[in-house]
Amino acid sequence: MRKYEGWLPLLLAILLHAVVWLLEGQGWTLRSLPRVMLLVYTGLSIIIMLVYFYRRLVNHWHFRFLGKIISRVLLILVGGAMAFYLFAVGVFSCPIEHVGIHQGKKTVAVVNRVLWTNVTYHTYINPWFYGEQIGDSVFYFDLPPGVDPFESGDASFDE
Repeated sequence: MRKYEGWLPLLLAILLHAVVWLLEGQGWTLRSLPRVMLLVYTGLSIIIMLVYFYRRLVNHWHFRFLGKIISRVLLILVGGAMAFYLFAVGVFSCPIEHVGIHQGKKTVAVVNRVLWTNVTYHTYINPWFYGEQIGDSVFYFDLPPGVDPFESGDASFDE
């Protein structure tokens, strides 16, 4: 078992992605915070696997010093790329979600604020997933990009 311990976190991440993929095929969508948590876990498991792989590789090389330099450079490059990716996901594609009552149902309002602000309403399933979209998207062209219409008072749930 010790021989494969560096691969176990990555295999668990792949299994979790497969479960999410199967549930999304049934009309469920992973909410933004659990999606970011899954991305961070996947990134950390890839780093763990690379560290484990290169530590084993360095132990078998005759040029251990060169192997340590290569493994550290690769670890910094992969870690930097993942940090940049998570920053870009967090800034540009992570929507804000509000839970409330809309059209008599408990819903999740997903606010996308990249180029223009729009709100889509989805059925509430649980804290990890939301369901299919209810109605059409509501666009707020008069709001500047990045403004949440629920916080500014331009949008609200049905009471």
